[in-house]
Amino acid sequence: MKTLSALVILLLTMISWSTKNPDFTSSETTKHEDSLKQRIEIFNKELENHVIEPNFTINMDSSTVTFLDFKIDSFSDENGLVIKVNNDEIKTYRLQTQNIVWTAKDSVQYANQISQIKYYKYEKLLLFQITYYPCSGLGCGANYQIIYDLKNKKSFAFGRFRTGFDMNLYQYQTDEKTYYLSKSFQGRNEQLKDTITYELFELTPNLPLRLSEYSAKFMYENDFERETKFESKWIK
Repeated sequence: MKTLSALVILLLTMISWSTKNPDFTSSETTKHEDSLKQRIEIFNKELENHVIEPNFTINMDSSTVTFLDFKIDSFSDENGLVIKVNNDEIKTYRLQTQNIVWTAKDSVQYANQISQIKYYKYEKLLLFQITYYPCSGLGCGANYQIIYDLKNKKSFAFGRFRTGFDMNLYQYQTDEKTYYLSKSFQGRNEQLKDTITYELFELTPNLPLRLSEYSAKFMYENDFERETKFESKWIK
């Protein structure tokens, strides 16, 4: 009983002290938040250092563009958006995303226009960012990326929801392979927090391969107002 009484007194004393000294809790919280922000900044800086610069980036303001030996058109048939690269057609509505977009993989039937094109000469790849216009509500946070391999004329899709509109390829000195970075959104959990997961896909001739051993997870609260948790295991 004496031991229990002593523990109770100690607990009450600590509670009383922390109540009288709110700066202690505030200081510890600030240190944690500063450390979290620093880790995220370092991670994002490392990502930037490994971005492959495209030879061309075109922000589309019409349905047709011509550059180098390419003529690219986009139009809608009875099923959805079609992208025409010279004489080859990409029927985007037949594609499903390689990554989880919002809790699950998604079809690409929603999009109806190209918003951006990137061309990578050495990799022989064209990247198309496609969106829906005019959008409304949650639809404005959705976009898709089509990777078109000029060597074998195969197409693969990725998707985003509330995870930004960047579209980049990456390369690391360890293997010099080409990677695409996907971002997946997981909506509010029981603690009302959102999670965004980054994953790398190696771009191979037949199918993008997800590197399951690598990922980075960001947890937010108050509708992305503040990061509360970050953990990563990433390629060097």
